[in-house]
Amino acid sequence: MSWNDLSHGQEDGERFGVVTLIGAVATTDVVEAADAPTIDGAVDEAWDSATAVTTDLQVEGTPGASASVRYLWQGSTLYALAEVTDPELDDTASNPWEQDSVELFVDPTNEKNGPYTADDGQYRISATNALSFGGEASVADRLTSATQVVDGGYVVEASIDLGYAPEVGDLVGLDAQVNDAAGGVRGSVRTWADPTGRGYQSTARWGVGTFVEATEPAAVVPAVDVVQPTCETPGSITGVEVDGVARYVIKDWVDGKARGYVRAGEVDPGTYVVRAWPEEGVTLTPGEGWESIFQGRVQTVVTIDDLDCTAPTVTVKPGAHFTVGSDGVYSKVSFKLYDAGKIDRLTLNGKVKDLTDNRWPDLNFVAPGKFGAVEGENMLVVLDVAGNTTTVEFTLTD
Repeated sequence: MSWNDLSHGQEDGERFGVVTLIGAVATTDVVEAADAPTIDGAVDEAWDSATAVTTDLQVEGTPGASASVRYLWQGSTLYALAEVTDPELDDTASNPWEQDSVELFVDPTNEKNGPYTADDGQYRISATNALSFGGEASVADRLTSATQVVDGGYVVEASIDLGYAPEVGDLVGLDAQVNDAAGGVRGSVRTWADPTGRGYQSTARWGVGTFVEATEPAAVVPAVDVVQPTCETPGSITGVEVDGVARYVIKDWVDGKARGYVRAGEVDPGTYVVRAWPEEGVTLTPGEGWESIFQGRVQTVVTIDDLDCTAPTVTVKPGAHFTVGSDGVYSKVSFKLYDAGKIDRLTLNGKVKDLTDNRWPDLNFVAPGKFGAVEGENMLVVLDVAGNTTTVEFTLTD
């Protein structure tokens, strides 16, 4: 049995069939709307969660107007928003398809039947909201639309009754087409899904939308820049801002109440609760690194490190057992060292002695030839863990 050459003479290759390669069916998600958009031609926040497709397929003429198209659904209604880039609008042609317009193709149950069935519709909406239709006459009753001319083009917003209430995971056949006219003549046709330009005749190559659940709003996480202080400059906490809200740093909380408000900027070392006040109507959710929401306000904890800016204390030990001499001139000298943040090391004339991070180390019985000491001028440098230094110069005699 053969598919095409019924003579079983495939050796000569004269009766082979022909395979035509076509692109994959275009797909998109149709997100369930938390709040249904108002059909007024204005792009409101309801569209923020929608996935956009673009009319990038040139099916007639030369490159012209194009659109970014978004879809939503709620109940039994499909919503569409087309933002068209077209700087020169024209509606002078007598045929509606030759005017600047957007065409929305909808196959409510994605039957991919080919020829239109009773519920398949072609909805043409001009830049001035003039309406025309393809399919059975009844589809006209399903459409509500509005348009608005904007800088560089126009916006088409529409709702279409699907005739049933889909469930998450159901499919809908969709396509979008932009007609671009000039001087009463259509010079460009661009579509999202159907590369044939015959969407007005057949549903077979329309794209497919999948009805999906409403997405959770993205977490709004204020950016916090923490600059640790130095001994010369104070630290700072800046950038605590959501949607233009004023910045605040709160020192701590007592019984759930803020205490010690500090305007963000220069701050002392310590632990701070950073909060952002959302604008009215803005919902904030915790993001990574954010600990909680308190009365609708995002908060987290940041720390400005404590600083050790105090140099070690170096004193000469009294008593002839430890020290012989005075006023910086000695034949033998001993030193008591102290630093609350611990002393890391000392150097005597460049020779290093590690003190293993000790608060109360000693340097005893320094004399010429011991610990790097020399007769004459000597220099002792003591360094604490934080890097602070104390320098003592003294003279040794033989």
